[in-house]
Amino acid sequence: MGYERALGHWQKLFSEIYGQKNMAMAADQVAQRLVEEVGELVHPINTFNLREIKKSIADLLPWICGLATRLGIDLEEAMYHKYCEHKPGKSYGSLDMFALIGKKAPDVLEDWQDLLKESFKEENANITPPSMIAKLVQDIGATSRSLRHNTEAKALADKLAGVLGWTLAISNKFEINLAQITWEKYQGACWKCLAKPCRCTSLTRVFVSHASELESDREEVISIIKNRQIQLDVIGFQDISQFTQERMTEALREIAGCDGGVILLGSKFSPNVYAELLFMLAKYDPRNVWIFVKGKNTETRDPMLIDLIEEMKRSRQVHTYETPLDLQQKISLLIQDRMEELRQPIY
Repeated sequence: MGYERALGHWQKLFSEIYGQKNMAMAADQVAQRLVEEVGELVHPINTFNLREIKKSIADLLPWICGLATRLGIDLEEAMYHKYCEHKPGKSYGSLDMFALIGKKAPDVLEDWQDLLKESFKEENANITPPSMIAKLVQDIGATSRSLRHNTEAKALADKLAGVLGWTLAISNKFEINLAQITWEKYQGACWKCLAKPCRCTSLTRVFVSHASELESDREEVISIIKNRQIQLDVIGFQDISQFTQERMTEALREIAGCDGGVILLGSKFSPNVYAELLFMLAKYDPRNVWIFVKGKNTETRDPMLIDLIEEMKRSRQVHTYETPLDLQQKISLLIQDRMEELRQPIY
């Protein structure tokens, strides 16, 4: 099949490659990643660097498909509704579909690119590439705002179809076959680890979960993770006595945006920390989660916490520490070793 695929097949392919990772993120976080990828296009387009344009634009389709899947949108159906049923473009008004692309309807992604090229020939001929990238950013921004305002699915689908439409318009402007250039990079699997589903693991942002009694130790952990030797983003929520749905919703949202976690356990059982721990273990690579228990004396430790620690020890390593300095040294060594492991090439 190669790159001659229906748009629905592209969406299914990228779901098979990255679906598990994308579902671990909130929809607006996936949208933010799309914004970042578009940002990578700005400089190459402004400098007319065709090589870098091809390199960057190949990453847009996976994120567009990923966002559509995350929102439960059929991207092909959205494109058909926006560009076939409504017949946009000056060139489209006087010609039928067959006259434009030689088919009754688009079969593959290339057909969509040809359709938009012919439909908007007059309009796009007078739009500069920097203006096109601005239009693309504008449509992504509209999509993000719609997500925040809980816009109905039909309107979201229309905006996302517009994002793909401008991506194809930019491709046409530089005579790039989007399907071909995307396939050359991905070829049915993750471009980096060459696996489907993707087996890549990153470590860029760490969530620190802690019991209220360990607030000072939490600050030590944050300090060491941010220092010059490690330099990772870090976030954490203060443990509070009341277990509220609003607090946990926000905490789990932040956890979903991280790829590593540190859990600090003391003498008291915290339902908040327990929930965060379970969510991290479910979402992260287990090698990116470090569990620490302060002290070895169990006489003052909550029986529920003792049971939890013993249960975890059956399937994973649980570290102990006595002093903040001891904690700092162990965290630093473990995270730096993991970062070095991740730098090694995957064969």
